[in-house]
Amino acid sequence: GHGGPFMNNDAVYDSKIMFADNDGNLLKLISLPTGFQVSDLLAMDDGSLMAAETFPGYDFRNQIYMYHFTENGDLISLDSIFPSIIDTLNIFSGYDLRGIRMCQSHTSGNVIVFARTEDQTGFIMEYNPVSGSQWLTRTSEQIGDCLPTPDGGYLMNAENFYNPYLSLIKMNATGDTIWSKHFYGLYPLSQQLIATDDGNYIMGNGFF
Repeated sequence: GHGGPFMNNDAVYDSKIMFADNDGNLLKLISLPTGFQVSDLLAMDDGSLMAAETFPGYDFRNQIYMYHFTENGDLISLDSIFPSIIDTLNIFSGYDLRGIRMCQSHTSGNVIVFARTEDQTGFIMEYNPVSGSQWLTRTSEQIGDCLPTPDGGYLMNAENFYNPYLSLIKMNATGDTIWSKHFYGLYPLSQQLIATDDGNYIMGNGFF
């Protein structure tokens, strides 16, 4: 599946998810009703699909819509989770979300949501499509990408535009930091993080 915005001159995002086969033939096209933009898609271990949708503008629409679909594209659930995050953290009023990354926990099977905000910070949340948020932790850097690790924890790369380094951060299953490493350079931009077959990691980043 692929999610993205389609503009039709009404100044509103028309967000769609497209399901295609191995030959690129369109199988199903889903129009999402919220007028936001699909920020990330996650194929779950049970074959279902999670979609995280945010609004990428500067008008303080600080909401995340979490869609849960069957493998055939039928909607299981739709949840707006960000109002409870605002109540919990009391810090996002006036700041925009700038993107979402998701991965699935190796231990709980829940979705781990990594978000970056316009104020150069972010948050990490464990989310269950049935019961909602499980735990939440704040970060002092914007999160670029995330990976679950075999020990049940997570690895993420992150940056703060005002710090002269990129960060690689290892966390345990509840979001506590185990270690962090810094890679120095001016005006960093964290991008993709992938795991290799030999158990190592490749981090793709940039510096302005």
